[in-house]
Amino acid sequence: RTLANSGLTVDSAKETFKAINVNKEQSNLLDVRIDAAAIALTRKAYSGPYVVEYCVCVVRGDFFRFSVELK
Repeated sequence: RTLANSGLTVDSAKETFKAINVNKEQSNLLDVRIDAAAIALTRKAYSGPYVVEYCVCVVRGDFFRFSVELK
């Protein structure tokens, strides 16, 4: 099921970025050396008081790009 099919909409979200050095498992998955620079992202999206998305990602430091549009 999707959020739209459930009648839910995302009305707020919080995303946190943190600089890290990858561990052995992450280095294998990302094809980088152990201790390479990366960005850890954590995101929670809410529909009212309910968490409808929780995401933890690790992005290679050499691939990371941040862009934001504010209206």
